Amino acid sequence: AKTYGLTPDKVEKKLGKGVWSRKQLAFGELSVRVFRDYEAGLRRLGKIDFEDMINKAIDELRSDRGLYADVYDHILIDEYHDISAQRYKLIRLLLDRNPKCKLFCVGDDWQSIMGFAGSNVHFFINFDKYFENPAVTKISTNYRSVKSIVDAGASIIKNNGANQIPKATVSYKDEVREIRVLRSTHKKDFESRYHEQ
Repeated sequence: AKTYGLTPDKVEKKLGKGVWSRKQLAFGELSVRVFRDYEAGLRRLGKIDFEDMINKAIDELRSDRGLYADVYDHILIDEYHDISAQRYKLIRLLLDRNPKCKLFCVGDDWQSIMGFAGSNVHFFINFDKYFENPAVTKISTNYRSVKSIVDAGASIIKNNGANQIPKATVSYKDEVREIRVLRSTHKKDFESRYHEQ
């Protein structure tokens, strides 16, 4: 919620509008209570969390046009595939204040798994729409895993649909190992224990 600039009150308003399933409403109502308690706990302790840090930095930059102007010549971002709209706003404000600054990002859209925390792979796939004149270097060699793992991973990830950049991947290690898929034989036991909770 904080990644999208939502407060507990804003979440509650959203729940009052639109069409939601019973499960969505129940989850939303529970999450608002947890969110309010969480925020109260932070205030009581005089603390802020990571998302607060970014939101407060954005607010400060917006309120003081001279803040961090012409001080950066490079901004380096690792794990760029986990970029969110919130983090993009921060980067954009810093780049606008530092027109000679070079932006260097490293990431892999196939590793984008942080959507639950607000990341949006759209900022990665459409990089050229957000940043002018990008120079892109594609690295297709995997130095970590053996060929069988790289090939299996690529064949699975290619089924993710349009939200990815097509690429050929190769393993630096030609070694092929058997991939074993393990499946629990106790599915019914797990389901009954899950439903009891």
